[in-house]
Amino acid sequence: MVYDKKIYFFGAGIVGKRLKQFADEIKFIKIDGFIDNNEKLWGSYYNEIPIYSPEILQSHKNVIVYITCRACEPIKKQLLEIGLTENQITSGDYLIANMIYSAIKNNSFVLPLDRLKFNTDKKILIDLNQGMVLGGVESWAYEMAKYWKQNGYNGRFLVGDFNKSMIINNTYKNNEINLLKVNDEKIRIDRCIKNIICNLPCIILCNFASYIFFAACIVKNWYPDKVKVIAIQHSDDDGYYDIYITLQEYIDFCLAVSSKIEKKLIEGGMKKEIVYHLDWKIPCDKMIEWNLKNGQILQIGYAGRITKSPKRIDLFVVIAKELFKKNIKFKFNIAGTGDFLEELKVQIKSEKLEDYFNILGVIDRACIPDFWKHQDVMISCSEWEGHSITQAEAMAGGAVPVITDVSGARDDVIDGKNGFIVPVGDVALLTDKIEYLYNNRDKLDMMGHMAHRTIYEKQKNINQKDFWDRLFKE
Repeated sequence: MVYDKKIYFFGAGIVGKRLKQFADEIKFIKIDGFIDNNEKLWGSYYNEIPIYSPEILQSHKNVIVYITCRACEPIKKQLLEIGLTENQITSGDYLIANMIYSAIKNNSFVLPLDRLKFNTDKKILIDLNQGMVLGGVESWAYEMAKYWKQNGYNGRFLVGDFNKSMIINNTYKNNEINLLKVNDEKIRIDRCIKNIICNLPCIILCNFASYIFFAACIVKNWYPDKVKVIAIQHSDDDGYYDIYITLQEYIDFCLAVSSKIEKKLIEGGMKKEIVYHLDWKIPCDKMIEWNLKNGQILQIGYAGRITKSPKRIDLFVVIAKELFKKNIKFKFNIAGTGDFLEELKVQIKSEKLEDYFNILGVIDRACIPDFWKHQDVMISCSEWEGHSITQAEAMAGGAVPVITDVSGARDDVIDGKNGFIVPVGDVALLTDKIEYLYNNRDKLDMMGHMAHRTIYEKQKNINQKDFWDRLFKE
């Protein structure tokens, strides 16, 4: 790729260097330099490429900057403040997508014939790029694997090692792919390719816009009749849109988990005919026992990853302190685990709130419906989501959602009718809505009934078998 402008990578750390190496390997682009906020790097070189201060962009009329670090949004804001325009700034995800597209067109990857194998049956390969962890995407994949196996589909999990496995699911065999300790994009993708081509023909369910998906696109280019790529956009993260839309030539179906994601995909240029809305089946009784609810103590439930970002579990302590000041009798019942769990316990103890929190740890999926039947309120402070399955599960149990306005929120919740939706980060309003439900038990009861009825009616109209049979067999 040739430009008549100066090209810079903003970020001379591990990510930037790895992307520079990949660009060289596939002969994609030559850059004029790195830019970094770390003044210790200014004036030094990486592989003969100079590293500059952001000041070099002061004369910014003839430059293009690729953001090659993890802090994409802060760096973009910094570049705009310097005076660059939106058209001069490109995200790392968009850069990677274009590099992969170029690599496919230029045959930069070599088919490892020693691993090539054609089987008699068509397998489902399930992308678990981040590892066998307890995230929402992974939990969905484990549940769906059981369903697909029960319906006669053979399969395998393709498991990356970026995170320590929190659970071992043996529904299908696991192909673990060693990626973490490899600081080379091309080798990482090559390893994923090798795990795909020995399982042809196959249907690849790509849950992440990452290495397994890139490998799927490359193998799809080699064997279009032997590979079906189903890309699932579980997240409202901009990177998913950039990557999936750029590489849509190699996608058979793109599944969107929320109406917002579906709309943004199509508006961004994804072919409308390959975009499908993904619903999920969850347990939902026709009637639930309301006498279990509305006790003197307001039961506030959360089930999911215990992380600061994007779930903002740290705000639970802030909310608890405000509810305590308002003389509200409440209990936070928290199910799950995550990297913020120990810090959460420390904060709870520091604020002397032990009597107001019940930390349950990981509970079995089979126990989730019963968990929600004992909650009055489901709380979510998330900064972003795709479409929370927990949200639907809570409503199925009659818990009233009090949640932030993220993707998927409005697919289930009608603000003020069967739950409350508040702006992201508005802790005061979240607290006010919980206080309102505490003081208005008749409204709590009515909204809980409506929440349950909303999900029950939706579930009646989902034909899961027809949906997946159509995608797998078409």
